[in-house]
Amino acid sequence: MNKRWILVTTTLLMIVTASSIAVSPVAAQSATRTLPDSVAPGETFEVRIEATDYGMAGQVIETLPEGFSYVNSSLSPSQVTQEDQTVTFTLLGETSFTYNVTASSTPGTYTFSGILKDFEKNEYDIGGDSSIRVEVPSTPTPTPTYRHAPGGVTVDSDGDGYSDSYEIRMGTDPHDPKSYPGAPTPKVTPTPSPSPSPTPTPTPILTPTPPLPGTPTPTPTLTPTPSPSPSPTPPGFEAIFAVAGLLAIAYLVLRRRK
Repeated sequence: MNKRWILVTTTLLMIVTASSIAVSPVAAQSATRTLPDSVAPGETFEVRIEATDYGMAGQVIETLPEGFSYVNSSLSPSQVTQEDQTVTFTLLGETSFTYNVTASSTPGTYTFSGILKDFEKNEYDIGGDSSIRVEVPSTPTPTPTYRHAPGGVTVDSDGDGYSDSYEIRMGTDPHDPKSYPGAPTPKVTPTPSPSPSPTPTPTPILTPTPPLPGTPTPTPTLTPTPSPSPSPTPPGFEAIFAVAGLLAIAYLVLRRRK
């Protein structure tokens, strides 16, 4: 009787235990990632990871986009290892942690990926955010604040759409329509310097030095010009003329006597 009772009791306990095991919900391992929508090139930002039901210990293995670099995390450095773009975080009961990353310097859309590995070495994809934009933040154009003159009229002396008071505050000229907040800076073209023309060297003019008082003025010495020597006349012509003259005189004398 006692043996039969013990057998029945043991069987009932086994059935109840099996039923409770079958009915109890199975833990759902999961991990999610939270990223900012966008960051500036080269900006350091925070990534948040939440992980649950991974057992006594687990690992979150993150793969960073190309151009991004790991900085640090809220976990102990002994719980973090890195190899190239893969960073492994070992969890010892933590349900969440954060880590910091420096974004790429090139604008664009980048994708994170990762897995949760539980104590039994089962792997699960990390959900939540996976993409992030790297973009240059735009500079908002300031809205001008107009100053109203008596009667409710806005004073804008140069008509460029900005009030005088606003231009004065922003350091622009309220009387120049080309000078207003946000106006493009004009490019200054350098004026070429003219090449210097060579200066002619003046020829010195010699000025005669006046004689000192009491100094006699030297009289210039005249050099005589030599007269040309007469060419010698050949001898004989004078005698012939003389004889001819004598003969003519003799002829005239004789003729008179006759």
